[in-house]
Amino acid sequence: MTGQHSVGSALRHAGPYDAQLLATLHHRCFARGTPPPWRAEHFLALLSRPATCALLAQDSPARPVGLAMAWTVADEAELLTIGVVPERRRAGFATCLLAAVIAWADRAGACRLFLEVAADNGAAVDLYRAVGMTVVGRRKDYYRGEENCIDALVMQLSMSDIMRPRFS
Repeated sequence: MTGQHSVGSALRHAGPYDAQLLATLHHRCFARGTPPPWRAEHFLALLSRPATCALLAQDSPARPVGLAMAWTVADEAELLTIGVVPERRRAGFATCLLAAVIAWADRAGACRLFLEVAADNGAAVDLYRAVGMTVVGRRKDYYRGEENCIDALVMQLSMSDIMRPRFS
């Protein structure tokens, strides 16, 4: 399958038992090294925190194709990582994952959602802008590769800006 097919995805929460799967997916999503792939131990440590959300996107029950992880601290949420395997990009999985993280952060009582994104990752920046995120800062040389350094854009979404259904 190519990234041109539409999302026929299910999202599911990931737990500590998924740490190795999350690490494997993260490595596939970020094989170019920006950011460097996380190990299973990183995911396990994050999943042990009480205010953490980890999601898997699957195009079938046995085929995970994307992941997202976020946490809350006080009244702020941070999207720690989000990615889709290269062969399934541009199929809507990242949009579904991001929407689910935003909904989770809103339910968790966050006033704002923050993230860092490589300044040269135009597709990701466009996705974040499409949901109303704005650039609020820049971290010089945040992502360090073997051959070069890339700045990170710090982006924010104010939860007061998201659309919520209104019932009479």
